[in-house]
Amino acid sequence: MDTYSVEVFDNFISDKDHKKICDKMLTQGFMWEYSKNKVFNAQESILRDHMLVHMFHAYNGHTSPDIELVNPILYKCNALSMHRIKANLELYSGDTQHKSDFHLDWSNPITKKGCRTMTIGIYYVNTNNGYTEFEDGSRVESVANRFIRFAGDLKHRGVNQTDTKERIVINFNYFRDLDMNEFTEPPAY
Repeated sequence: MDTYSVEVFDNFISDKDHKKICDKMLTQGFMWEYSKNKVFNAQESILRDHMLVHMFHAYNGHTSPDIELVNPILYKCNALSMHRIKANLELYSGDTQHKSDFHLDWSNPITKKGCRTMTIGIYYVNTNNGYTEFEDGSRVESVANRFIRFAGDLKHRGVNQTDTKERIVINFNYFRDLDMNEFTEPPAY
């Protein structure tokens, strides 16, 4: 994978597995936590710069009881090691789209550079007019069951939706065997 390429994969997992994710994450019983800013260490406090998050897995060992929801995605990604899996929920906040700051999901505290060997994956749970934008101006639209991946040193940002009540994405920060460009199909359950 070229450092600055973004790969897009539609219909990433089976319809059955995608429906299971939607049904669980869009119910009142799913646990979301409030996040004051969309980007860690955001420079300014903007009224609409907030979201709800669900941490499926964190590098400190935290694992959500709902981790099994993302197993079909994890299996297909050929991940060798996970750094973080985090879902973001943005609620409708008006007719103007808000763009978060460009950011890296992880950066070296000293050099402030991202990790080129880390893969960033974004799974889009629902379709809406929000999108992921990159510094070169390219963007990937939020389409249900779409997965994108790119190198961890590529800055990006989320742009919220104005046409649905919610926008949900799941972010994967992981390391993979770079020689395995193809995905592995999960076993049937």
